[in-house]
Order: sequence, then C-alpha cells, then structure tokens
Amino acid sequence: MLEQKDPLKRDPDIERFIEITRKKLLEEVFFIDETDSQPLFETVRDIHFTVPASGSRAAATVSIGGLSYITNNGIHEIYGRNCELTQYTADGSILYRSRIPFIKLIPIVSNEGKPMLRMLFQAVDKQHDEVILRPIVLEGTMPVERQASMRLPFSYSDFELIIAANEGEKAMTLPQLYAFRQRGAQYGFPAQIYHRELLARISDVFLILIMSVYMLVLAWRFRIPPHRQFKHTWALSFPLFFIAATGMIEAERYCTRLVIALFTDTFYEVSPLLLLLAYTVCFIGMCFLFIGQRSES
Repeated sequence: MLEQKDPLKRDPDIERFIEITRKKLLEEVFFIDETDSQPLFETVRDIHFTVPASGSRAAATVSIGGLSYITNNGIHEIYGRNCELTQYTADGSILYRSRIPFIKLIPIVSNEGKPMLRMLFQAVDKQHDEVILRPIVLEGTMPVERQASMRLPFSYSDFELIIAANEGEKAMTLPQLYAFRQRGAQYGFPAQIYHRELLARISDVFLILIMSVYMLVLAWRFRIPPHRQFKHTWALSFPLFFIAATGMIEAERYCTRLVIALFTDTFYEVSPLLLLLAYTVCFIGMCFLFIGQRSES
C-alpha cells in the first residue's frame, strides 16, 4: 500500500496505455510546431501524382508544393506544404477538391501486412485541445471521416520513385527507370516515357561499341602508308577528329531514340527484343566489315 501511494512510482500498465494512446494519436494528427523548420529541410518541390483506387475509395490526384524529410528515432517522416487533393468518383467526376496548408506522411502497415503511407491532414497545438489546422474544401463536400487522414496504397520506396519521376526521367537511375516503367501508369505517369528512356540508356553501351568498331574500320581504311612520312601538320586534325566523332555519336543517339520511339509505339511488349536484334545485326555487320578489309600490297 505504501508503494502504491508513492507518487514517484510509475504503474507500467498506465505507462503502456499512455504510449499506445500517443502512437494512435500521432497516426491521426500532428503538432503544428513540427512544421516550423520545414522550409529549412525542403528538398523537393512541385510533386504531382495519382493515388490509385483502393477499397471503396476511387482514384484521387494529389499535388504538393514542397516536401521536407526528417528522421525521428529511426522513422522517416515527410512533411509537405500547399497540398491540393482532388477526389474523384467511380465515373470520373469530381467528388470534392480541398487544399491543406501542411501535411505529414508517416509509414504504416495495413491489416494485410503491406507497407503503406498515411497522409495526415489535421494539426493540433500543444497548448490547445482543439484542431487548429484542417482541410479547406474548395469544391464539393468532403466527408468528415476523410478530413483527418488518407491512406496511400503504396510504400515509402514507391513514393521515392514518384518523387524521382517528378524530377524528370533524365534524372532517374537505371533501377528507378526499370521499376517505375512497370508501376508508373497507376500513379498517373505514362509508362512509355520511362520505357523509352530505359532502352535509350541501355542502347548507349551497344552504340559506343558499334561506333568503336566503325572507328577502327575508318582508321584502317585511311591509315598512313608505310612509305609515306608522317607530317607534323596532321596533328592539327586530331581535335577535328574528336569533334567529328562526338557529332557522329550524338547523331546516332538521336536516330536511335527515333527508332526506340517507333518500336515502343508499335511493338511495346517486344521492343527490347527488337532493339537488341537490331544492334546485334549492326555489330556483326561492323565486325565482318572490319575483318574483311585487306591490307594494301
């Protein structure tokens, strides 16, 4: 009895209940003072993507003015500003459109065990009990149960792919292009753009290999005869050679992208196989051209 009356002694059951309550609370709201330092950590701006339909909720579009990343106790937390959410119905008409000054994205796990993200709309102040930040409805009627948060049916890694796609396909890495060309369509991005960029990146290896063999063909064809003395003025042509070689490679890249665009538009599924076949034929042809040359007698 004396131990229970001791004000310094903590009840583990109460502490556990408080911790569970705190976690559940932070899955629905966030503190407004967490956004004070957001401009200092903002690294990404102007994000647009489509949230796929999930359960009874139809597809929605989301645009975010800026994102900042903060790691808290090993947990990745993402804060956003100037978020606009447009929720559609099953037939494609607008159900409601709202603007949220600040949002917070946290990783969660669904009932099926799949990693997801939750986008929090409401913010509270540590000095007050009521919610001080909530969505501003611009069009339609937003149900009360949807004004607190929204589940995003994709993982944190997929969200990183979405951010990379917003920066442009040129800035994406090969693994990102390979992964996003299969998932980009469900997030509102045309898959053909990333499929073309992936094929163009891979084709650069074959292109440089073929051009190298072709340079050997030209070097052998225009080689200096054994009886002719080398002139020092010929050294001035070396810079022109590099300029011409660079121009030829860029021209080949441009033509290659045109061929890739034709293949992906006409034969999307088998376009990698057709491109590989074309490069194989070109490489074999260049090799036969180089081997078939005979030295001058």
